[in-house]
Amino acid sequence: MTPMPNQASADPRLCYVPDLSGVPFDSARDILWAQYEGFNPDNLTKPNGTRSNMIIAAGSQSIPAGSMVDCNSTMSVTEQTGSCVVPNMIGETWTSALAKWQSAGFPDHLLQRGAGIDDETIVGSQSITQGSVVISCNQSVTLDVSTCTVPNFVGRTYPAQALIDWELADFDDANLSPAANSPASFVIGSQSLIANTQVSCQSQITVDPLPVCIVPQMVGRTVAESRTDWSGAGFSSEPTFSKNNPRAADYVRSQSEPAGKELDCDTGITLTEETRVVIINVVSPSVQPGAVVTRADSPNIRIRAEAYDSDSNGTNGTNVNKVSFTVTRPNGTQLSSGEEGARPYCAWGDAYSGGEGIPCYSWNNGAEWEVGTYTVTISSIKVYNTSTNQLNNSTLKYSFTVVP
Repeated sequence: MTPMPNQASADPRLCYVPDLSGVPFDSARDILWAQYEGFNPDNLTKPNGTRSNMIIAAGSQSIPAGSMVDCNSTMSVTEQTGSCVVPNMIGETWTSALAKWQSAGFPDHLLQRGAGIDDETIVGSQSITQGSVVISCNQSVTLDVSTCTVPNFVGRTYPAQALIDWELADFDDANLSPAANSPASFVIGSQSLIANTQVSCQSQITVDPLPVCIVPQMVGRTVAESRTDWSGAGFSSEPTFSKNNPRAADYVRSQSEPAGKELDCDTGITLTEETRVVIINVVSPSVQPGAVVTRADSPNIRIRAEAYDSDSNGTNGTNVNKVSFTVTRPNGTQLSSGEEGARPYCAWGDAYSGGEGIPCYSWNNGAEWEVGTYTVTISSIKVYNTSTNQLNNSTLKYSFTVVP
């Protein structure tokens, strides 16, 4: 009879030994040992007389955690005895907090991360107070980030007031930043985090300056036109008029803020209007309201205007006797002053014999101007108003700047 060949016995099925430190025995046996890893629940044993929910002591497993062994293996464990004291982990990173937790004798898995906690996050709170005594070291603790209340920066100045507000709210001043291309100091108009909300104290915030708008020239414009000019310049407010219900066709005689001035876009303005007024316009080749001129180009500065009765058809000089020009230096002293009785109306240069075709002269035979902001005041003189038979005068005032 031919002998049968030897049959090698099948390799045993291997199972992974879990770490059961700090886990109640019955949960460790039924879930981690048997259900998760495939061992026979009867093969996890404990000392006789101990509770079924005893806490398994760290390092007490007869088979080291992480081993791969026959799934029919038997392992014994012992009970955790004594107590542990919950350490103070506030102000630590997660990594350093875990080290303190381990040093206090607690199992790793009982220290829980709250939302937003990573290895380098600073701990702001812990669910169990430091110093608490835990029997058998079986206590789960959750660590969370610290939260702070976002200040309302709108209307505050950056950096002076904003940094103080940010620090008083317990944020890191390094996490407060201005928007790109912002000036060194400005009034804040918006912020990237919503005011009065609770956020991580490590949050970053960006603040933006209030938008700046340039005041338009509205003297000589109708009420209707001035409203459009104001909103068209980006201002969010409505102009205030001297009359409660000004007529749309009335003309603006003066404005409380000069043309060309930069203001926060929520700033208001007061306009004084009247039914009949002389219209004064700055015309080419005059330097315009709000213009910026280099000192090298300043010899080319000329100032020219047209003036006419608003009741006329817009012909320059209608019902206007003369136009006066006054230019004020940056220091408030008068640069020049004079009257022009013939068209074109010029601050410098007499065109009595030439009419509209003669260009205006430059100041002081083309001398360079000092650096700074100049104010130009143009007024009509002895204007005859055909509707009221009264003499009315109008004034237009604006500024321009000479830079190096």
